[in-house]
Amino acid sequence: MPSELETNIRLASEKLAKALADASEITVETRYVEIESKGSENLDNSKLVARTVIQLDGDNTSIIPMYRTEGRLELNDTLLDIHLRNVSTAIEYRTNTLEALLSLLPSRSR
Repeated sequence: MPSELETNIRLASEKLAKALADASEITVETRYVEIESKGSENLDNSKLVARTVIQLDGDNTSIIPMYRTEGRLELNDTLLDIHLRNVSTAIEYRTNTLEALLSLLPSRSR
């Protein structure tokens, strides 16, 4: 029967492995909702504006919606800017998370 320390180490290792797996891919979705003039807010009916998926190996995919106006394709610069800021925040968060997780690993120089 494992000791309490062994059990805690195993549980911490499992959590670390899950956190590393979760950090291997970032999906950022930017959505909007249209607020009715009566003020009723239903956030469940949000619509996708843009999606970016960034994998740990550097591969990424972005889907940016374009609008056809007068025969040309255009994008909403304001919404794109919000999405790009969301992506930057997600990358920074993942970087900090990975650095914190890696700091928990024993040093090779020991």
